[in-house]
Amino acid sequence: DVPVPAPLDPARLVEAIPAEKDVEGVTAQNLGRLYAQKSWDAIKKAEVLVPCTANAIAHLVLEAKVPLAGRHAVVVGRSTIVGRPTAHLLSTLDATVTLCHSKSADLARYVADADVLVTALGKPGAVKGAWVKPGAVVADAGISTQEGQLVGDVEAASAAQRAAWLTPVPGGVGPLTVTFLLYNTVLAAERRTRKTLG
Repeated sequence: DVPVPAPLDPARLVEAIPAEKDVEGVTAQNLGRLYAQKSWDAIKKAEVLVPCTANAIAHLVLEAKVPLAGRHAVVVGRSTIVGRPTAHLLSTLDATVTLCHSKSADLARYVADADVLVTALGKPGAVKGAWVKPGAVVADAGISTQEGQLVGDVEAASAAQRAAWLTPVPGGVGPLTVTFLLYNTVLAAERRTRKTLG
């Protein structure tokens, strides 16, 4: 969500951003360009600014050398800036993706079947550690405050005993999200410079 006070309309504010300056990758034009691409290589070649957290998650999985082709990835959360673009990026990396959300019936069943699990609900402990498939890769992108502490969506202590790896909250997806925000800023500036000089 875009944190703006009433009566401002977040959707109208986002769409007022020129696509070439949309370093968070949230305008309809950038998202449309993203979803039009069918492969990871096509995304890299397209004039698109990828949503930062989704890009961070995909790169974490790639850097960990997790084989994705044919594996079942479950994304819990359907937001425009994290859940949906993450599901798309994982599909371009040949994972078979299921997109779940807060209204999904029997969430535990989907989580238990996930080779790769991404959470982005922003609800502390929404995903129980006992649900996590042994050996799964878990990227927790949910951020909430509980008793003055930053926590994720996944019950970390119990999930860590089952998962092959689990991103910490804080300190996991967040810092890389900031990195991709800076990356998009530089990329947008380079593209603008090329067009100006070009």
